[in-house]
Amino acid sequence: MFVKGDDFYFLTYNIIAALTILGCVDEKKFKDYRKLAFLVDFVSDHHLISIVKRNRDHANLSMLDRELLTRSYSTGLLRQNQIIRLLFILESRGIVNLEKNRNGLIDVALKEDKKDVFDKSLFVTEYQNMTLLKSNVSRLSSLNLETMLNRLYDNYGIKRWIAF
Repeated sequence: MFVKGDDFYFLTYNIIAALTILGCVDEKKFKDYRKLAFLVDFVSDHHLISIVKRNRDHANLSMLDRELLTRSYSTGLLRQNQIIRLLFILESRGIVNLEKNRNGLIDVALKEDKKDVFDKSLFVTEYQNMTLLKSNVSRLSSLNLETMLNRLYDNYGIKRWIAF
């Protein structure tokens, strides 16, 4: 028994799916690892993707949609420390490259020879979810954290209690 959001294997394959779909391999970096803490839920939950897709005009959300987005935001906040620890482990195992950028934030890139580390046929849903999110929220890999959070939460009326 495990809690899927706290399982390092779960987090690992969702991070790899996100980096792969966003093309963040070798030289192209995913700016600011903290965004991954929030994207993991979108990669793994089609309901969150459908909220973004259905409400492109940022119309009023149903109570259930609002609750799902709020839960995703709070889980992302709690998950940030796990993500950085996991990324350091993945770097030590030669799966990702981490690089401190000029703003002092850590950027991430999947190593070219590791981008097919998982059998994609086993994770079709996750790859489809990330592809849909990418098509609905442009420039995910290069947005700063605040802008990404605005696009995924604020624009849908979700009140955030921590500003970065």
